[in-house]
Amino acid sequence: IRAYDSLTHEINFFEFNSFNSMVAGKCMVEGDNIYFIYDYKMGDQTFQLTDAWIFVNKNTYEYKIGIFKNNMWEQVFLASTYHRK
Repeated sequence: IRAYDSLTHEINFFEFNSFNSMVAGKCMVEGDNIYFIYDYKMGDQTFQLTDAWIFVNKNTYEYKIGIFKNNMWEQVFLASTYHRK
């Protein structure tokens, strides 16, 4: 679910995962890149994760999940490339 918050002028998202819980965060668009930023709890720790769709060209995006701070990836947990045929 994606929802525009007219008070903060942000796009929020809500997703349900396979662990029967909900992940909520903010959606940010920079140029042709799309970022989903959210807190993820694992055990006693909470991490701020980012899912990113990074534009390569009109037929290709890189997809990454990890810790993204100050426009840099500190740690990447999953990386893939998606090509349109």
